[in-house]
Amino acid sequence: MSTPWGAHYLPVPNPETTLVLRLLRELGLASNDALPRFDERHLVHDPEDRLFHRGKWYPGLYLRAGATDRDLAELERFETLCAVLRAAVGRDGRLFFALPVALGSRDPEVLRLDRLTMAQYLVEQGFTSERLRWHVDYACRDDYGASIDVVSAWAGLQYFAGRRPWQVPETDGSHYFTWPEGNARLVRHLAARVPDLRTGWLALSVERTGHVLAVELATETVVRFECEAVVLAAPNHVVARLTRGERGGFATAAPWLVASVQLRERPPQDEEPAWNNVLTRSTSVGYVECAHQCVERHREAVWAWYEPLPPSDRSWLLDADHSRLASRVLRDLRPAHGDLSPNLTRLDVWRWGHGTVIPTIGLLSDAGRLLSAEPWGRVHVAHTDLSGLPLFEEAQYHGVRAAEAALSDLQVQSHSWL
Repeated sequence: MSTPWGAHYLPVPNPETTLVLRLLRELGLASNDALPRFDERHLVHDPEDRLFHRGKWYPGLYLRAGATDRDLAELERFETLCAVLRAAVGRDGRLFFALPVALGSRDPEVLRLDRLTMAQYLVEQGFTSERLRWHVDYACRDDYGASIDVVSAWAGLQYFAGRRPWQVPETDGSHYFTWPEGNARLVRHLAARVPDLRTGWLALSVERTGHVLAVELATETVVRFECEAVVLAAPNHVVARLTRGERGGFATAAPWLVASVQLRERPPQDEEPAWNNVLTRSTSVGYVECAHQCVERHREAVWAWYEPLPPSDRSWLLDADHSRLASRVLRDLRPAHGDLSPNLTRLDVWRWGHGTVIPTIGLLSDAGRLLSAEPWGRVHVAHTDLSGLPLFEEAQYHGVRAAEAALSDLQVQSHSWL
């Protein structure tokens, strides 16, 4: 079974996230009705999430077992606050939190949230529950690869208040599309629509005139392309290298360690694993059960395990060999599943040196981020980094935006989807 090395799900879109809805319709996953229905065969089914804490699994991503009345009261107050923010509209008439974020408000209150860390915001609002703090911290590490002490309050609240998926009572399943191979399903669909897709090339430099220097890896042949328009879809640290600092370089990214753990059979006394499995006392963000959506329950298990690391550990991640990284994965899973080594058939690891952009304080209004989204001669940059949030919705938005700008450069008439 192929397993995801990166993103493993796509949320049901908000009403304003029209580009994702169009793609889902193209894939046959959403109906053409004014109130779309989504193909429930591809939506996560129960059990969706579970937490491992002190020797036992609990449902959901908030640890209710052992929670005090004060803990639960703070959770309810936090959820009420997020519900209010989910519907909040700024003075500019835009939603406080929208997807893509380009559609969101730049109200002074939104910009204020960009100047606080999520940890500072929780203190400001009087939240002291350690359970709530862990819950919010997990969300930030899971989506952004960094803790609430690093992530901005704007980004942290975007996680909880930024999604208003279409509500269709007739559709069973959660609000997440997922496949055993993760979002590779989406990549394959998009790649199949490109008639002359060339892979195996490495860009060396990009100039504003449209000149691109690249090497064909198979033959080690260096070619200089003279392009009328260029879409440069790369992380901001790569863009900075390719453009000699003219664009990009405005944000830090989190390194990630990802593992594919294949077991001969499911661990004993674990008959009903959830799709998303999280360990409370862990530096990882847990693992997803890749076969969760399969029609037939397989005897064997395939897990995709994820751990975000601080940027200071990037060199360590690069230098560590497979044995050391595999041991780290198995050690993390041991409290919940014991020694998996006798049951292990294969364990692959993947190192993402710059896996996800970290939305630190000030990134929403960062001048370098805003400049990088502007045309640079014949070059148009497209990447999630330009939004400050590592989400599919942002990647798609900037890809369409850059493509439409490139078509305009070429004087090609096309329908605008933005």
